[in-house]
Amino acid sequence: MTAKAFMAQIKAISSWPGVLSRAKDLRMPILVANGAHDLMLPAYRSFVLSQQAPDAGLVLYPDAGHAFLFQEIEDFAAQIDLFLG
Repeated sequence: MTAKAFMAQIKAISSWPGVLSRAKDLRMPILVANGAHDLMLPAYRSFVLSQQAPDAGLVLYPDAGHAFLFQEIEDFAAQIDLFLG
């Protein structure tokens, strides 16, 4: 990732309030997933969201980054099946 792309993403994330302030009000099950080495959306943010939403599960992929769903496609597909089942 280039420095320019990284800074553009940080600017976009910083300007959007997100859902964290509303997480405690969410009443549906939520699957939060991320790569532990995601430079665009740090895994800590996923952890915080999963802790604040009442019915959230967290899946972190320790050897993956922002494209974890492609890097760990079989496991992620299995996690989705479990979540939806």
